[in-house]
Amino acid sequence: MARREEARETRAQQLVRNLVSRINQVSKLSELELTDDLVSEKGELSQLAEEFANAKEERDKLKPTQLRRVFHDLKRLEQKARRRQQAFTEVRTALALTLPELAYAYGREVIPRPFYDLVKALLQRVQDVNDLQRLVALLTVLLAYHKYHEKVRKTSQQADQQTQGG
Repeated sequence: MARREEARETRAQQLVRNLVSRINQVSKLSELELTDDLVSEKGELSQLAEEFANAKEERDKLKPTQLRRVFHDLKRLEQKARRRQQAFTEVRTALALTLPELAYAYGREVIPRPFYDLVKALLQRVQDVNDLQRLVALLTVLLAYHKYHEKVRKTSQQADQQTQGG
């Protein structure tokens, strides 16, 4: 059983490594195309969300609360930047503080390392409002599929319990 968990964590790390490689091929995040192999139900972000949602070890799991917290913080910044284009320097400062907050969360073991690595790579490519919008779009996909895979897991567990109980 422990061996199976190692493979699951390795899969999350592998997916993030692939995503980071893809992110590093563009100079600005807005240049990253939202292709099917990235954002579809079978895409890399969905697969990563499934790994985070179904991790057996608590330290490898990305809790919905943590994902939503990061998402909402960045969404707020994106909305602020869209309202006032000239205020992007203020937003850039707030974005710069996001990484230390994530490092702290990782140090406290409330987010897994692959999530930290992914968001770090994404933040490094944010240069303007369009990049920030793309970052929020990518996190929206991750958040949506995370919720989906959590629901599928819970439904499956309930079905297993009913089968065993009845």
